[in-house]
Amino acid sequence: EVVLENVELILEAFDYLQLPFAIKN
Repeated sequence: EVVLENVELILEAFDYLQLPFAIKN
């Protein structure tokens, strides 16, 4: 259960990291 929550947080953080790159490109 804890692992699932961590995976979701990582995926959300990954989406936030992708936003600036998408704006630059």
